[in-house]
Amino acid sequence: MGFLAEKLAWAATRLNPAPGLYLWPPVRSVRNRLRAGGGQDDHSLRLLAMMRHAVKTVPYYRERYAEKRIDTAADIERFGFIDRQTVADGFDRFISEAVHRDDFELGTTGGTSGSPLKLLIPRKRYIVEWGTMYSLWGRVGYRGQVRAVLRNHRVPEGDVRSRPLTRE
Repeated sequence: MGFLAEKLAWAATRLNPAPGLYLWPPVRSVRNRLRAGGGQDDHSLRLLAMMRHAVKTVPYYRERYAEKRIDTAADIERFGFIDRQTVADGFDRFISEAVHRDDFELGTTGGTSGSPLKLLIPRKRYIVEWGTMYSLWGRVGYRGQVRAVLRNHRVPEGDVRSRPLTRE
């Protein structure tokens, strides 16, 4: 590391010395929720809640399953599988009535296994993405230290940049 890069790295560590303060609060909230669960959430309870929500607010599922009870994980087996064509043909019927469409962008899959499927993607998805990344990095010891972020396949000599506030 050259003299200038070394000084920049040193300065970056001094500009944001408190590891607990390096995250924007919504990102920190996601990270903490993931950290608290430790990957050991009771997924069956969350799945049951999601299925009940779908039957209550998603037209496709309400029409087909409103009469079925969902009390245990075993009850989920009564729900059939659907294929991508079913979703493609009835996209609007798969959108929850509880969703605020303005909070989402319309996107598509890559279409590698057929024609692309439409998706609603949360506008603030980066909050969950960054919270997840910080949670995963924390599991291997990251606590807000300066980190290297490689944005290309190789870094040419002398092309080292620092972002002190993000500690990159």
